[in-house]
Amino acid sequence: MHREVLASRQLNPGLNEVLTEVVSMVNFIKTQLFSALCEKMGA
Repeated sequence: MHREVLASRQLNPGLNEVLTEVVSMVNFIKTQLFSALCEKMGA
């Protein structure tokens, strides 16, 4: 996560905004997949 923050400081604001949104979407998808895995395993 720290690498993304450091890299985003050097990008233009529009690209930074897009990358921030993409990271949020990926994190959401990962959370959903992990929740589904836990549910299947009965945790």
